[in-house]
Amino acid sequence: MPFVAAGGAAVTWTAVANPAVGTAGSTVTFVAVPLGVADATRGTVVVVSTESIIATSVTIGGVTMTKGIEEATAISSLQIWGLITSGLGTTADIVLTGSGAMTAPMIMVGRTTGINTMFSATSAVNNAGADPAQVTATVPSGGLGVAAIMSNPTNTGTWSNATVDYRTNVNSKTLSMAHTSSVGSQTMSYSGIGGVSHMVMATFSP
Repeated sequence: MPFVAAGGAAVTWTAVANPAVGTAGSTVTFVAVPLGVADATRGTVVVVSTESIIATSVTIGGVTMTKGIEEATAISSLQIWGLITSGLGTTADIVLTGSGAMTAPMIMVGRTTGINTMFSATSAVNNAGADPAQVTATVPSGGLGVAAIMSNPTNTGTWSNATVDYRTNVNSKTLSMAHTSSVGSQTMSYSGIGGVSHMVMATFSP
């Protein structure tokens, strides 16, 4: 079910943080992550990538986030989490929790304003060896779409129908996040993978 919060204005988006890969463990803390300027409708969107163990909980400033979408196998996972963070400051600790040691834990963080419905639509695809990799979801009028890809091996691939926010190459894999404000059914694609990939996409409504 979508997470609904106060909003109503057109959704805005700013990529705000791409921390270094975390230390493996059943609890992984990213300290004082930038959240961007405070706002009465500010939302925080966190892309989470882990290997070995899937993150089962994510908190921000001690508050539990809502998981919008996940694409996972026995050895790796990619997720998008979200929360309205109007009550937090401009930085906060982001903590991942799993049932065992999560290896190569990484996050990418975006700031939104104007959200009324978080996760109005979601989509996940295991693209295996497809190149380009693609994921599709419907972006509502005045809304936003956010997508992420985790691929192996590392690459310098290119997003289409999307604006890239971050790309990090580490531990023989690439994690990248991108967004679009185009409305309707949107297919965001990533070419130049040279291997296998997960993709996830979530949309947000004003």
